[in-house]
Amino acid sequence: MKIVYLDNENVTKVDPAVLKAVNERYTTNFGVPGGEFGHKYEEEASNAIWKAREAVARKINAEPDEIIFTSGVTESNNLAIKGSVFYFSRRKGKAKIVTSKIERKCIINS
Repeated sequence: MKIVYLDNENVTKVDPAVLKAVNERYTTNFGVPGGEFGHKYEEEASNAIWKAREAVARKINAEPDEIIFTSGVTESNNLAIKGSVFYFSRRKGKAKIVTSKIERKCIINS
């Protein structure tokens, strides 16, 4: 029987080019981007992230400083929800979020 994978919302197969870039980063440049010591590895990591931001920004007609990378869906959802609540509560004095019981746990718990 052939298996068909349909759960790309949770985990998507990694593109080989992405895997190659990530492996290269983990094995040849393992500095902390924006680290406090400012050594070569940190600077190279920061430059690599900035170049990635520029590449994504070009694809979606945005500015590089508008691009935020996160560790995954939970962090992304929390950042979007909490950022929106903060923005609208400061602008309008209040903010409401409407959701349902079938929403992802990270949304409900946010």
